[in-house]
Amino acid sequence: DIVGAEIARELFAQDARLANVFAVSGVFSDIKGTSPAQAIATAMTKIRMGRSWGMNEADAMQFIYFTNGRPAVMSEAIAAKLKDAGWDWDLRWYEDKGKCVGCGLFPKKRNMATGQYEYLEEIDPVDPSKKRAVEVKFTKQDADVAMIWEKGKQIPLSQKWNFVSWPNDMYFSRCISRMKKRYAPNVLSGAISIDEAGDIQQENTTAPARASISLEKLSKSSDPNRGHDQTAVPAPAKRAKTEAEP
Repeated sequence: DIVGAEIARELFAQDARLANVFAVSGVFSDIKGTSPAQAIATAMTKIRMGRSWGMNEADAMQFIYFTNGRPAVMSEAIAAKLKDAGWDWDLRWYEDKGKCVGCGLFPKKRNMATGQYEYLEEIDPVDPSKKRAVEVKFTKQDADVAMIWEKGKQIPLSQKWNFVSWPNDMYFSRCISRMKKRYAPNVLSGAISIDEAGDIQQENTTAPARASISLEKLSKSSDPNRGHDQTAVPAPAKRAKTEAEP
């Protein structure tokens, strides 16, 4: 359809111009230190990926990061999107001698018919004839056996500097991420929390050659069907797989 194609082209051009503004602003730390082309391409990817997750452009720039080759989202954004999708939870803290050693969430989902929240239930392992409220938890016991890389060596997650400094925040972050994975995988589908992404051992990757093209000319062009050298590029339907590339 001609109208739909024209709208898609204009949206692409608008995103490119906005990505250029974000990149030139110099206020986003995760794209500082990259080439102008890579900064614009990363901003463009954030904008379009964020839109698919229901985020506006500003939130996409603020909450989406690319860490160790994975798209990652800050935990507060995951929590906000879960609430937008009708989820809520009760919170339990685990403590030992006054120090936080874990967090537990009791998920509940809004019943669209009644408007009331209902707790998720599971079979009680002690008495299979009964059910109990689901608890999603992440404790020091989990963190002790989860090995991550820090400063070139493997250590238990519980010894990572942010778990030692801010245990409440970190245990809650892991709980929110675990709740999304287990019970709401359709929320921010494909994303993981930025804390988890940071614990993945980084692989050696080579940036694609096309990241070096000048997107400055693209951002100035009103025709997104023209490349940086003003040569025609494939039609939108065939470009779908490359629009999200850096």
